[in-house]
Amino acid sequence: MMPTKNNQASTETGPYWEQFERFEKDWRHPAWLRTVRQGGIARFAELGFPTLRDEDWRFTNVAPIARLPFKPAFAGPPEGLPAEVLTQFTFATLAGPRLVFVNGRFSAKLSSVASGLGGVKLGSIAEELAGDSSLLEPHLARYARTDDNAFAALNTAFFNDGALIIVPAGTTVAEPVQLLFISTAREPGATSHPRNLIIAEAGSRLTVVENYVSTADAPYLTNAVTELVLDDQAVVEHCKFQDESLEAFHIATLQVRLGRGANFIGHSIATGARLSRNNINTTLAAEGVECVLRTRKKPMRNRQTRISCSRRARLSTPSPNWKSMPTT
Repeated sequence: MMPTKNNQASTETGPYWEQFERFEKDWRHPAWLRTVRQGGIARFAELGFPTLRDEDWRFTNVAPIARLPFKPAFAGPPEGLPAEVLTQFTFATLAGPRLVFVNGRFSAKLSSVASGLGGVKLGSIAEELAGDSSLLEPHLARYARTDDNAFAALNTAFFNDGALIIVPAGTTVAEPVQLLFISTAREPGATSHPRNLIIAEAGSRLTVVENYVSTADAPYLTNAVTELVLDDQAVVEHCKFQDESLEAFHIATLQVRLGRGANFIGHSIATGARLSRNNINTTLAAEGVECVLRTRKKPMRNRQTRISCSRRARLSTPSPNWKSMPTT
């Protein structure tokens, strides 16, 4: 039941509780995930939307998002898009596997996953949850923090699908894996909550391109969370490219956990959306890690990136090298 709280947060989040209770009845997910979701909506209700009085959000005004009608994109399969539509997007000619999501839902028709990837698992979170979810339980929604991130908490409550990538130990994926998220939303408040889980096991190597685009102009919301786990000695390069409608809102969290000797290079490029915010969080779980983060955006006030680093071990190595690349 929705908690009763006589404050602004409860007024803002009440409709979200109502939607959560409605959709919770229809979910066919395992018991462990139900508990995770309930924790997410409860935390969102406690936090409410951040304001300019919050230190981490003093330069990001999300009031226009809070005023939107909340219309989560759950019902029905992805809209039928012809394959030709993919040619209009950046990275259309990029060689390698591609997982496509339309309004947050996986589209097998538009995706391209070649065989012979050496045991690499590429697929849909929703499809994995529909089967034996034991592979997901130790990892899904276990890394991205929700204690101080209302949008990550909201995603945890409402995510329906996203990309799943697991690279076995010692395996090198020769070509980049592209995750393409297409919005076709035409009504205000339409919201998708992509949830991606990427695991690079010990000594593996992987490049991922995470691409967000649109085919229509509307004040919709994309609220994405990507959890990326690098086990010992794993090497991952991650490129996030956000080119959504200039009327849309895009909030994203990238949570990276690095094991001993892991090497991570992250690129964040933002050219679209009326308001765009990327939260990049890294957790150094052991020594010897190397982490380089590069951001690039068109010079607009409403496109922002926040980077944070936490340490779970006493490290003798220097702090990660963070770089911000201005638009040229």
